[in-house]
Amino acid sequence: MFDFPTNPKGLYSVTKPIDAILLAAGLSSRMAPQDKLQLLIDGIPMLQHVAMVLTQCELRKIHVILPHEAFEKRRDCLEGLDVSVHQMPNCPISMGLSLSHGIKQVDDDCEACMVALADMPAISNNLINSLLAGAKPDTIVAPQFQGRRGHPIVFGKSFFPDLMKLSKDQGARSVIKCNQSRLNLVEVGEAGCLIDLDTADDYQSYQDSL
Repeated sequence: MFDFPTNPKGLYSVTKPIDAILLAAGLSSRMAPQDKLQLLIDGIPMLQHVAMVLTQCELRKIHVILPHEAFEKRRDCLEGLDVSVHQMPNCPISMGLSLSHGIKQVDDDCEACMVALADMPAISNNLINSLLAGAKPDTIVAPQFQGRRGHPIVFGKSFFPDLMKLSKDQGARSVIKCNQSRLNLVEVGEAGCLIDLDTADDYQSYQDSL
């Protein structure tokens, strides 16, 4: 689907201090015993595929959050890519905890941070860069396809304190819900912002659509 560059450090000059958090700490319970992030997309593991897309975007730094369990296998998928890998503590994993851990890794001078999910292989660099173009310290930017809000989402730095406090599996929904007036929805022409692969059927359907 994507023509990845031979230089994994990316194609773009970074004009804004925007980092990314790639959430990859989930344990794939609905695909057990398989690790869904090891399933192949275009011939490479899903985690590597999504991380490579991010390296093509106008991001200053990419932080990948991995679980305590299965850390080595997922880390090995990222070898050679210009990303920073962070291991979660040995504790029950939730979306909120993963995001809280991730936002704490972002540099203090960051104006905004994009939160991406490792099980969404259909996101493209064009989609991501369209969101980054609208990023501001006091706004939340999210894609919308045919009236449905999707991912990834870019949070301005004014929301970082709230993201650091997350602890439940709802992730950042509570932060978005409390700040609707500062939510900027960007209408996109790509359904990839809605496609996440949670089950074996999801994966097979996605492969059949390629």
